[in-house]
Amino acid sequence: MARVMDSGPLIDRNDRGRGEHRFGLLDLLIVTAENIWLLILVGLVTGVLAYVYVRTNIKQHYVSSSYLTLTASQAEATEPLLRSPAVLGVVASKFPDADGPSEPPEAHARALNGRVSLSLPPGANKKTAVLYRLDVVQTDPVRAQRINAMLISAWLEATRPKPLEKARLDRQIVEGEAQLKSIAALIDRYGNDLMGRPAPSTSTGSPDGALYWLVQERARLATAIERLKFEAAGMTSDTIMSPPTVASESYRPGEKAIVGGSILVAVGLTWLLLCLREAVLLLAPDDAALAKLARLRAAFRFRRDASQ
Repeated sequence: MARVMDSGPLIDRNDRGRGEHRFGLLDLLIVTAENIWLLILVGLVTGVLAYVYVRTNIKQHYVSSSYLTLTASQAEATEPLLRSPAVLGVVASKFPDADGPSEPPEAHARALNGRVSLSLPPGANKKTAVLYRLDVVQTDPVRAQRINAMLISAWLEATRPKPLEKARLDRQIVEGEAQLKSIAALIDRYGNDLMGRPAPSTSTGSPDGALYWLVQERARLATAIERLKFEAAGMTSDTIMSPPTVASESYRPGEKAIVGGSILVAVGLTWLLLCLREAVLLLAPDDAALAKLARLRAAFRFRRDASQ
């Protein structure tokens, strides 16, 4: 260890001209090693300041959740309906944005639109899921619960057809059920149960083919009638698996990103300034710069040999 300390400076002015040293990877390591505690201190101070800023300037946000029993196709149809003026616009008019009460109704609707989401619960499979979660985020937990409940109520109302549309659907249902009875009577009279055996011919010109077509048409018509009945009734309150609860989950938007980003930026800028300072010292053609370089390199060599 004494041999290392008495070996003299690693850079001799007699061996190298002034300003000829290039700033390299070893110099970066030296700067980091010599100023590691300064970088840690800068990071800690910046993190504390950023945390205090977040806590004092960003409001706490609360999430109110409700669960709806929906298939994948129903969820795809529900998402745009929830965000339509008939649902979201009505709710936004009754719950204007607290941060901008004087803004126009469109602004309130846009603000609420960004705080409403319909998604799968954690761990659910999209292909087999029958349960979806409706979340509403607000700075007031009671307000979040009320908005969630009103969204569901307005959505259920919007799924119900208007009187003229309801009459049209009811007429189609009656006509479809009459056709279904006629087809069922023809199958009972002329055919056997063809679903249990393949038809010799699928041509509608043959008796077997005609009866086979009637069986397929009966199944198609029954499915169409069920769909018409669903459209005529709309969504019901049975869809609500769990009503909106008082928001218990809370967070501050961007808290981790602000604190972590501030620490990275502060430490990075400090390290960059230290590196620039070291580069200037290395390039400066004076005795002080060369002496500084020799000291840093001697310290780095001493620490490395001591660790070995």
